Amino acid sequence: MTKLVKRVTSVFLAASMIVTTAFSSVPASAQNTCDKTAADVVLDMTVGWNLGNSLDATNGDGVNSETSWGNPKTTKAMIDAVKRAGFNTVRVPVSWGRHTSGNNHTIDSAWMARVKEVVGYCIDNDMYVILNTHHDINATSDAAYYPTYARLDASNDFLESIWTQIANEFKDYDYHLIFETLNEPRLVGHEYEWWWPNDSAIAEPIACINSMNQTCLDAIRATGGNNSTRCIMVPGYCASVYGATADGFRVPNDSADDRIIVSVHAYTPVSFTLDDNGTSVFSDSLKSEIDDIFNTIEWIDEPVIIGEMSASNRNNSSERVKWAEYYFGKVAETIDYGANVPCILWDNNVWINQEHAGESHGHLDRSTLTWNDEPFINAIMDTLGVSSLLIKPDVGYLQKTEVVNNCYSVRAVMLISEEEANRISKVSFHFSNGSKNVTIDSAKCYSKITACGETLDAPEGYVFVVHAIQNIPDGTTVTCTGIDKY
Repeated sequence: MTKLVKRVTSVFLAASMIVTTAFSSVPASAQNTCDKTAADVVLDMTVGWNLGNSLDATNGDGVNSETSWGNPKTTKAMIDAVKRAGFNTVRVPVSWGRHTSGNNHTIDSAWMARVKEVVGYCIDNDMYVILNTHHDINATSDAAYYPTYARLDASNDFLESIWTQIANEFKDYDYHLIFETLNEPRLVGHEYEWWWPNDSAIAEPIACINSMNQTCLDAIRATGGNNSTRCIMVPGYCASVYGATADGFRVPNDSADDRIIVSVHAYTPVSFTLDDNGTSVFSDSLKSEIDDIFNTIEWIDEPVIIGEMSASNRNNSSERVKWAEYYFGKVAETIDYGANVPCILWDNNVWINQEHAGESHGHLDRSTLTWNDEPFINAIMDTLGVSSLLIKPDVGYLQKTEVVNNCYSVRAVMLISEEEANRISKVSFHFSNGSKNVTIDSAKCYSKITACGETLDAPEGYVFVVHAIQNIPDGTTVTCTGIDKY
């Protein structure tokens, strides 16, 4: 499969304007398959986005905790904006412990339903979803985990309970849903929380993390269904690449073949990406730190996903673009030799953090659904070869529902395989002015299209499928309601 096809999963263009839409995806419960290996899944991913500081927030009560850190309630429109930008994966960090009750750690049904709703926004967009346990690390609470021998039994009891409940809730979802067992398991507040002099210094937490990863995996597999072969992400100590290659760390034993993915976080170099007192300049001398991350990843036998990475906004757009080009250039190199290390961009919806300069990772403005740093996002997509036409400022586009004026034709254009093209039965549009609903059950296929001033060639075995409506009255609200398949 060519790099273009791997990275451009769907494109929706128009000669003058664009109707953005998504495949009306077959419900995950109906697809009933987790037949892709870990290597298959990571190769199919392009780049991802984190829904940070929302479902992982730890203030407030019940479902209201989602907005307790100041972010708006997650909407389908947010996920649509992420999809349009070129991302095909969403990591959904969730804190579970504070939403449990009793000795059995029963998860609140309203909280579970809300998490399921947000996951559905992504699945309905044909995106990958990484669902985890996020701020559930605590040295004193039984409704949490902590990697010490003193807390190991309580930690495993908690993890077995919540992962059994989560896995049962999502057991029918297909391979697009990935479970991530733990988030940055570490000795919080300890001198070796993030750095350690040698691996023997963290031998105890490593052994506990091995045990906890195994407990999570066994609980998930025991629920059956698609969970028997679902891909599972597991971190090493503090989710560092060096924790995942430390002496003593082991991935869990699995009843399924080739379904384990190692989870790594890499805000690299820290002085540029995360340090409150760091530098705003991405100098050549810093590139070696990124090189070392990817060189170390090569020592990991299992496929790897970098589940968190970003560079804090320091009013240094051009330097952050340089960083993105270099960092994602290393990712592109892994693709060139037949692998992939998908990166999931951390986003906390904070564009300017006055107190902590290293925590300004608000790429998508979740209120306006616009990107605060379009050059940065475009640099990521351009480096990976993902179509970023939909977010370039000189390109107009229609939302999924928008009033049409001075527009002769509206088109939905997709890049899909010839085999998939033969399965399309119709495309549906709705008009608000009461004139008609339109169903187009025929389409034209092209090997090359020109739109928005750019010419795109379809790779071998693929075609651009075009559905168009012409002669649309001014003031009409058009909704593209979906694409149906045989």
